[in-house]
Amino acid sequence: MAHLTIRCCPICPEKRIVASRVAARLQQEDSITVERVYGGLGELTVLFKGRAIYQANRLWYDRTNKVVDQVRAALSTVQTTSDL
Repeated sequence: MAHLTIRCCPICPEKRIVASRVAARLQQEDSITVERVYGGLGELTVLFKGRAIYQANRLWYDRTNKVVDQVRAALSTVQTTSDL
């Protein structure tokens, strides 16, 4: 089971919305648990085992679908590598 942490800006409503949507989409999968916490100003980061698997900059970030796709791709790469 993969445990993800999503860190998002505490004052940016757009990034909080994206973080909430990403968390909701990923929690629908049985093998993923998600914890959402406040991060730094302008931050939107998805962490797996303490390492960033998605990170936006302060001014530019992807929409929900693209973030979810990137997280899934990163998780499949990590799981494939750990199976070797």
